[in-house]
Amino acid sequence: MRNKIIFGILIFSFVSNIFFSIRYGDEKMDHEWGILVNNFFETGIFGYFKINGEVTPSLYMPPLYAFFLILLKLFIGELETVLNITYIVQSLLFVFSSYYLFKIINKFYSYRVSLCMMIIYSFFPLNIYAVSQISSIIFQTSFFIFFLYYMISFLEYDNSIDIINASSFAGLLILLRGEFIVTFLIFLFLVLNKKKIKFILIYLLVPLLIISPYLIRNYKVFDTITITKSFGYNLWKGNNDLAKVAGNPGILSDKIKSDLSNIKDLKKHDLIRDEMFKSYALENLKNDPLKYFKLYIKKILSFFFLDLDSLYPNYYNFFHLVPKVLISILTLFGLIYYDKKNYYLNIVLFLLTVNILLFSVFFILPRYSLAILPLQMIIITAFIDNLFRRKYKK
Repeated sequence: MRNKIIFGILIFSFVSNIFFSIRYGDEKMDHEWGILVNNFFETGIFGYFKINGEVTPSLYMPPLYAFFLILLKLFIGELETVLNITYIVQSLLFVFSSYYLFKIINKFYSYRVSLCMMIIYSFFPLNIYAVSQISSIIFQTSFFIFFLYYMISFLEYDNSIDIINASSFAGLLILLRGEFIVTFLIFLFLVLNKKKIKFILIYLLVPLLIISPYLIRNYKVFDTITITKSFGYNLWKGNNDLAKVAGNPGILSDKIKSDLSNIKDLKKHDLIRDEMFKSYALENLKNDPLKYFKLYIKKILSFFFLDLDSLYPNYYNFFHLVPKVLISILTLFGLIYYDKKNYYLNIVLFLLTVNILLFSVFFILPRYSLAILPLQMIIITAFIDNLFRRKYKK
């Protein structure tokens, strides 16, 4: 009976996501993903920037989601079908990840409470909206939930299959979001604590095998071993004279425009460009540290609660605003009630804290809330569990 209830909820979630995507989803590939895909099919080069009609090899964007879109278009071609298949894949990923989030929560709390949290997560408005967008965020949150589930299972039982599964998703996440490397290193420390060479090698080698083709590509093109080089630009975008919580919308000074136009090595354009932006950002931070520290605190509060100065389209939409505020408040209640002696829940809280502090170094977009939502849901469960216990004691 329990399995039927879970299955029914997940099927309803899947159908709802597909309906919403067809009705309200993106009708084209735009922004970064559209540029990467179009440039690849026009020139055969995986690149974002076009300088004097020449596409430069990309080091700016994480590659995995773009590769997914390129493969779909390569085999299918017709845009509408590509978009629909993307929505189906994202809906499936989301549904499976909702179930795995249920499994994580069920490790610490009852079936009834875990089911309640799965329902909240499955029908969280921003999640439903994200499924309908050409964006990597659903891949990111889904893979992270899978990774977290298998890592916790491994830490509990020392199972080789769990560490292989976790390491596989770690490799995909490294190709998907550059900042995941921080989470990867945190769990590397926990794996090292097991003091078993087999587990350490699996955790290191499996992701390396997954990312190695792209590492080799970047070494051949840029003479450097890296996945992406966007740290400098992202740091500048969130820390310059015009930057707000969501960063600078791309307004460049005449000096920066002039410096960028003087980049001669187009093959290494993305690498040189990012180094230049890093120097601009560090100069800003050095010249007025107090100003940017205040902005950093504002970004932290806006990330966790609400950006009161947001100019982002539809940011103040009821279906975004109210759920976000409620989740923030419930997370605070969860911090009061969660079991401080539970090793795994402390890991979750640590990851939540690190992610908030890390993202806020750069800039905060509304969709970034989804990156920490699974961790918030686990913390919130402590408060919901307390409510259930009080109710059924009466």
